[in-house]
Amino acid sequence: MAGRRVLTINLLQREEELLEKIVESKSSNEKVIQRASVILAAGKGYGNTEISKILNISCSQVGIWRNRWIEEIAPLLKLAEQQGVEDKLEIVTKGLSDRPGRGRNKITDATQESEIIMVAQKVREQWGGESRRGEKQEIARTAINLGIVPEISPRSIGRLLEKQKTAAG
Repeated sequence: MAGRRVLTINLLQREEELLEKIVESKSSNEKVIQRASVILAAGKGYGNTEISKILNISCSQVGIWRNRWIEEIAPLLKLAEQQGVEDKLEIVTKGLSDRPGRGRNKITDATQESEIIMVAQKVREQWGGESRRGEKQEIARTAINLGIVPEISPRSIGRLLEKQKTAAG
């Protein structure tokens, strides 16, 4: 059974040079270096499975970056070339970077977090000063009932408490 057809990447010499500059840079982000390596390998004719094994990443990640190169980054480079833009390295680096806005927006502000920490201290006092099973759920329920936040999960409470613990010591 044949695998899925992958999009071919034919790198121009200047594109290959830009990608190699990123890979060799000591100041580049690790993910950006890995993604530049994906594009370089794809440009040399490697398939997604081969690249995923070489770089120890998933085939779907290889496909994502192959597609992003073809659909977004390469056309931007071509446009930059036509318009005489000098800093093409920045275009490639930004294109290979994570997009902003990943994950859910924060639902608490500093005041709410401080109030939740006080609720956590009161809950622990009521429970004899110990952390117990169900504690985060109780803190979340209490914070919601007191109107501190309209919603918050026990997991978010756990992250908040861990952040506070790390900051304290």
